[in-house]
Amino acid sequence: MTLRYALLALTLLAAPAAAQTLPVTCNAAGTNCVQATPVTNPDGTTLGSAPARGGASLATSQVSVGTTATLVAALRTGRSRLVITQSAAGPCYYGPTAAVSATTGARLIAAGGSKIYLYAGALYGICPGGAVTTDVDEEF
Repeated sequence: MTLRYALLALTLLAAPAAAQTLPVTCNAAGTNCVQATPVTNPDGTTLGSAPARGGASLATSQVSVGTTATLVAALRTGRSRLVITQSAAGPCYYGPTAAVSATTGARLIAAGGSKIYLYAGALYGICPGGAVTTDVDEEF
């Protein structure tokens, strides 16, 4: 057996690596914890770890959106995610300015439907058919 094949055989017979324990970091109150996640190359090799993505805080509210443009969520620097959910059938339309309308906004239709925005700016809504309660979840 040549040295090259002997090294290959040793590599193939090596014991599998031990399970990796990933660190968890929390704030002083013990809340808002983040666990590191392994970073894996396309070929399956692990490079190490990187922090999990997501906001440290969550704010929730309900806004009644009617037939005129209504501020649903104000600008929030550092917001990583904004989720809006309607409680009644729409359609309602959402956009970044008070000029939002049925022709310029992003449409959200059925009751319980949601849209997720990775957006820190202000969001306005309008419901041409009448007032609809909109649930707002902001992660920042």
